[in-house]
Amino acid sequence: MKNRKGLIVVIVGLLVYGFLIKISYDKYLIKEVSMLVPLLVSFVFFVVFSILTFLKSKKSLNFLTLSISVLLSLVLLEFLLSKMGKYQNYFERNGGKYRSVWKPADAESHYHIWSPNNDLQSERIEFNYKKRTNSLGFVTDEYPLSKDSNEFRIIVLGDSFTEGIGAPLDSVFPKQLETLLGQDIPGLRVLNAGVSGSDPIFNYRILKDKLFKYEPDVLIFMLNDSDTRTDIPIRGGFERFLPDGTIKFNSPPINENLYATSFLARMYYTFLGYEKDLFPTSQEKRYLFYLESVRVLNEFQDSLNLNFRSRGIPSYLMYHPVDSNFKFTKFDDGFIKDLEKSGLEFYPLRYRMGVINEDNLYDYYWPLDRHHNSKGYGILAKAVRDVLLEEGVGNKKDLSNEE
Repeated sequence: MKNRKGLIVVIVGLLVYGFLIKISYDKYLIKEVSMLVPLLVSFVFFVVFSILTFLKSKKSLNFLTLSISVLLSLVLLEFLLSKMGKYQNYFERNGGKYRSVWKPADAESHYHIWSPNNDLQSERIEFNYKKRTNSLGFVTDEYPLSKDSNEFRIIVLGDSFTEGIGAPLDSVFPKQLETLLGQDIPGLRVLNAGVSGSDPIFNYRILKDKLFKYEPDVLIFMLNDSDTRTDIPIRGGFERFLPDGTIKFNSPPINENLYATSFLARMYYTFLGYEKDLFPTSQEKRYLFYLESVRVLNEFQDSLNLNFRSRGIPSYLMYHPVDSNFKFTKFDDGFIKDLEKSGLEFYPLRYRMGVINEDNLYDYYWPLDRHHNSKGYGILAKAVRDVLLEEGVGNKKDLSNEE
């Protein structure tokens, strides 16, 4: 009978812990409270319930003492792991709370943008910049809808590297591109349509629905490893846009709730061979991620050809490096070649940014945040400028007919 009661205690304790994990994750309470809360609450519940159930016998008391010792050890280990930082994801590493990469930031909208006309604090451990969004939700100046007859207008779309995380507004890559390329193209205006966490599919949607009315002469889509190796495989392609106006990504791993709320779980999944955010490390599963990226990007390319290049608007997809691409150059070269073999037309920029190498890497990237600093964005702007000049941009030459 007592053993049965003990089993009931263990089962109920696990159920309570699981329930706390679920509500913490699903209701996003995890952004506001410590990851230890579910573990501590379930621990208190377990202790109280055990005392009431087992205190009548010495054997039960020994069992209770052992249970408390184990749970205290788990709590202590959880706390130590949380302070080590080894198992933190990007958001936690930069001083924030856990955010799931497997769920849309705003599942109620097809547009991945910031709140319009809103102050933003780009705050990390290494830097802190105050910025403001325009009426469209981009971190830049207001776009003039009217276009002068002598104006040459470029729209740059991308993620946080295009938005300019890690630099003040006057030093982000599109602003530096405008200054550099403006020496060769009179009347140049570069519109920054980069949004942190975006990808080419979100970029395409906002361009088609809201930005095309600004009459671009040239379109630039920026691409990097976060798109091809994580974001696109997780989010899928245009099928993410549901008819009711909401967003749905590919299904997350069933165990992400536990991963999100426990560093012990993260240590365990790392031992099983997972990377941060439960990304697979096995060659077979990575290859499935790669195939999904190839499918989505070629679908994106077909839509770009149909709706923009066919109208005589040169559109360029540029693959820019993140810091790890300068550390693992052989792997990066192989991945780029595989993408090229898939039929995707793009411009790799790493070798055009040759001044950066593994030895001086963090003169151009923030070591912890891993975005560019102002100096790094300057090198990126020069690489993009060189591609555009080589391709005859400024002469309003439609290169889509030559491809």
